[in-house]
Amino acid sequence: MDFVRGRVLDVGVGAGRFALYLQELGHEVVGIDVSPGALEICRKRGVEKVHRLPFHKIDASLGTFDTVLMMGNNFGLFANPGRAKWMLRRLKNLTSGNARIVAESLDIYGTDKPEHLKYHARNRDRGRMAGEIRLRVRHRELIGDWFDYLMVSQSEMQEILEGTGWRVAEFIGGAGGQYVGVIEKKV
Repeated sequence: MDFVRGRVLDVGVGAGRFALYLQELGHEVVGIDVSPGALEICRKRGVEKVHRLPFHKIDASLGTFDTVLMMGNNFGLFANPGRAKWMLRRLKNLTSGNARIVAESLDIYGTDKPEHLKYHARNRDRGRMAGEIRLRVRHRELIGDWFDYLMVSQSEMQEILEGTGWRVAEFIGGAGGQYVGVIEKKV
């Protein structure tokens, strides 16, 4: 959280763990999520500003942000490379001049599991990135809608950022494939 600054958009806020922590540090945080249940929990836990809103529908009505926080592998919410580039260009206009995106992802290439390798190959055969998946969340009898999700290696993250006005300033971690990209606007 050392890379978070100013007003924060917490994308996929979930139960509000990061939002609450950042609020306690004095940041103004706006959380967005598509799950009404998650947002209810956020409010009960004390997250002050939350909205039921898909990531791709954010707009200037939420204000300008200094940090876009995408923890919990939420770089995946960019869905696919094309949408990621579109959203990154959009975020450029919804953020301050020195804004950052702090985004967690999973490098899926560190596996030797045959079922994973088969899935990667199938994606490539279909013209998709190896780490593109389609999923839905289920909890007991509650079943969410299907959505696209994107897991990328560090080099793939850098490729996606090309031409969007953003660049990777630093990568943190990488053990077990999990890492955070600290992404900044190009100057």
